[in-house]
Amino acid sequence: MVKTLIILFPVLIVLAFIVSESHAQMSDSSSAKGDSLSQMPSHFFWTTFGLGGSTIKDDEAPIGLAIIECAQYGSNTYLARITYGTGGQENKLPHERVFDAGLLYGKQGRHNLWYGSIAIGLAYVFVTKRIFDHQVPGTFEPEDVYRAETTHTVGVPIHLQFFSKFSESTGAGIGLTICANVNLSRSFGLFLFSLVFGTF
Repeated sequence: MVKTLIILFPVLIVLAFIVSESHAQMSDSSSAKGDSLSQMPSHFFWTTFGLGGSTIKDDEAPIGLAIIECAQYGSNTYLARITYGTGGQENKLPHERVFDAGLLYGKQGRHNLWYGSIAIGLAYVFVTKRIFDHQVPGTFEPEDVYRAETTHTVGVPIHLQFFSKFSESTGAGIGLTICANVNLSRSFGLFLFSLVFGTF
């Protein structure tokens, strides 16, 4: 599943870029009619694609993924996000995984081309844990056998993001996103390199 998501990542970026460019052209035509930077619309929409690491680790590099839809009205930010984190050894199955889908509310600020936002909300969380089950005879020593234990719960998602537009006229940018979830089963954090596309 992780490999599939990584393969789809650039495809999603290209699609988002096409959409953002169409919005950017609409914004440019509006600017040509007399809008200035000080008279920008009070609402913006953007999509964030994040890929990086997670706190779900087990001796190998953990992977974190996120897709976040954002809408800003004034200084208020509304987010819908999906995150996925996994980690584990190739020879030790099952891998541990976390997934959350949630809605968040927060605040956003802007300085020139730089944007920053913080938000908190409520999310559905799905967790897969690797639990020791028993041992079997091995060539040189007994081998541990594990089983998967899955949990469905509700958690508190936390969102922190900083990004910068490539230029004032483009609807694309780059930045860092931190996604966390606090819950009773398996709290986690994702630290993501992010590409952002939209009408901001």
